[in-house]
Amino acid sequence: MTQTGFTQLGKRLSAQEKREYARRIELSVLCINLSGRSFRMPAFERTAAMVAALSPLAELILVDLDAPHSRNDLLLEEFPWMRIIIPTARMGLAAAVALGVREALGQRIFILDTASAIAFFDIPKALQAFREDRRLFAIGPAIVAGEETECPVRLEGRLVEGRLRIDERIPLEAGPSLALRRFCGLYDREKVLFLGAPPDVLPPDWAALEWFVAAWSRGWRTMVDPAHCLYIPGEWQVSMLPGAGFLERVRFVRQEIGFLRRHCPGRDQVRARRHSIFFKAWANIFRLDFTLLFAGLTHNRFRRHARNTLCSLQEVLLMAAASLDPRTEQGQHGADEPAGLGQAAGLRGMLEEGSADKEPGVQEGAGE
Repeated sequence: MTQTGFTQLGKRLSAQEKREYARRIELSVLCINLSGRSFRMPAFERTAAMVAALSPLAELILVDLDAPHSRNDLLLEEFPWMRIIIPTARMGLAAAVALGVREALGQRIFILDTASAIAFFDIPKALQAFREDRRLFAIGPAIVAGEETECPVRLEGRLVEGRLRIDERIPLEAGPSLALRRFCGLYDREKVLFLGAPPDVLPPDWAALEWFVAAWSRGWRTMVDPAHCLYIPGEWQVSMLPGAGFLERVRFVRQEIGFLRRHCPGRDQVRARRHSIFFKAWANIFRLDFTLLFAGLTHNRFRRHARNTLCSLQEVLLMAAASLDPRTEQGQHGADEPAGLGQAAGLRGMLEEGSADKEPGVQEGAGE
């Protein structure tokens, strides 16, 4: 992957200073600003406050993908010790993550976007988990979205008749997850650099899924722990799975087929997948459901196969399933009520209070 150039604002470090900081800094917090309109200053202030409390063992980096609609000068006035990276070319979330990780200096990297507010994150507990488990790749938080609705962010997967079946659960206890939604979580930087950049030819959730599959194939585990929680107001897709809308379902199946073409190119796998889709599509047509028919005819034809995995997708899914704790699994299946929101409850009001005059992401007069 060609590395993109960037402009850096804020704190500048020489090569010698970077080496010294790399020996001292334990945590790099990487914020991705996807759009100036999604930037929320109260959320960013909570992140900056956490980093300031951990100083000098932590640093804050903002990768700004929408600099023309941001107010980086105001951010630097309030937080002069942070670094802002502005890419010279357009890029998506996956490429922004790769760029930020290359510039980060900490041993662990916490990735989130600028719309996300840290409700609570037990940094000492998370860092201790990495010290105790050398195979740990990432720790993801619970996510509360919109009207304080808990998101099913713990993912499990299996292959059924050539198709990928994804199960989502609300995390009630710490447990393994096939992937983290939109890369939100704490990572081991050394493993991330070794793994390389996430694929930039897939939509964000599917790019994250392929990236984590590559990590699982190396025996690196991903966990979701509800002891940590993010609040994401605004437009956040609560579930990776599609809703009831026809276009949503078609889009999801198209992306699923494109993902499987990259990971399951074997003749027997292709035959099983086509057989399943063909007969299921005809059965659905009699129920006036044309989702599979349209998706099968128009799916994303990714020609390049996934090259970063050391074993098959089936083996990765079995590996992730084998690491499940039976007690945790039983607790999740038997739970009728979601876990309490704890400190995340009421956070929405705090974020929206005064947001009209503290959102640097929206220019005056925008949309008029």
